[in-house]
Amino acid sequence: MKPDPRTLSLSDWLASSKPLARAAAKSTKASEARAALPPGSTRARVTTANARWARAAEERDRVAAQLTAEWEAAQEK
Repeated sequence: MKPDPRTLSLSDWLASSKPLARAAAKSTKASEARAALPPGSTRARVTTANARWARAAEERDRVAAQLTAEWEAAQEK
């Protein structure tokens, strides 16, 4: 059962979101993989790692924005 956004603060609402937690974990994993590339990595590996991280971060931000909009809409009711 999904919690009621009217009864939670925005930070609690975001913390209770499983999709946001998954997106954040994926972004963190991609960031760590990007940072773990050794010096002298090929341009292709660096570009691919950057693209994976950017895609994951954008998804995390989209999910957070959607949840924030849902929370704000619930506060107006």
